[in-house]
Amino acid sequence: MKRILWLMLLSVLFLFTSCLGTAFHTTFNNDGSGTLSMEVTVSQVFMQMGAGEDDPVDLPLSNADITEDMEGLPGITIIDQVEENTDEYTKFRTTVEFEDYSVLSASETMGDSNLVKEGGDWIYTMILSEGDDSGADAEDMDAETLAMMKPYFDGYEIRFSVTAPTKIKSYNMGELSADRMTVTYAIPTLEMNNMSGPEPLILKVVW
Repeated sequence: MKRILWLMLLSVLFLFTSCLGTAFHTTFNNDGSGTLSMEVTVSQVFMQMGAGEDDPVDLPLSNADITEDMEGLPGITIIDQVEENTDEYTKFRTTVEFEDYSVLSASETMGDSNLVKEGGDWIYTMILSEGDDSGADAEDMDAETLAMMKPYFDGYEIRFSVTAPTKIKSYNMGELSADRMTVTYAIPTLEMNNMSGPEPLILKVVW
């Protein structure tokens, strides 16, 4: 999934006026089954690029892409798909039910996440960035570029949420809800390059 997110972000940064946000919310049951909601929001500027041309803009994580990726996988059921269009943005949202998260982990969309049971604990991990030990980390955008891009990205973020069936024992990043059952890690889309560094960035939640 990180590959898809990076492709989306790079397209946005390159085009400057193409804003997007993504949100993934996974809710687990006691047996490791559960539901996953995936949402992507894209500005109409991006959606209209290439309209009417032979090679229109292809948007990763659209409802059609997720259907193609997950339809037919054993124990995976697409239970809801919504496409919302306004003058400012198009929003795609797909919700799936899964019986076994390992099947979901084998999909292209969620291939960087995993759920295992060790002893009495369930352990969920999501690779947000594999890290880069080449020493060639992306340079930070200068202040002038950030100032130019900021108006287009205000309100857009990359968000991952995990809700456990019991109180969460530990987590390594993000914020824990008051009932201690949901961890949320979010970062503004414009700051997503901060997720890249020499060390892997992995969200880990244990319950």
